[in-house]
Amino acid sequence: MVVNEQIKQIASRIIYMRETLELSQTDVAEKIGMPPEEYIAYETGEKDLPVSMIYSVAAALGIDAVLVTPTCCDPLYRRAVRVS
Repeated sequence: MVVNEQIKQIASRIIYMRETLELSQTDVAEKIGMPPEEYIAYETGEKDLPVSMIYSVAAALGIDAVLVTPTCCDPLYRRAVRVS
């Protein structure tokens, strides 16, 4: 699998998890202390996602970072996402 394709898959899974938790891009950006425009650039794939960013976003979403990786068998596993 090509790296760019993996980054797109990670971004797609982050979007899915964020939307499942009913959070906006601005909400997540604020939680990780980043300007919304910069966060959106990461989420849309305009900027490469560093590992630290993946961990920060996962923590902000309340999930394990492994759930957004392309090698995760089932990123949509319901118990993985805190719904309250």
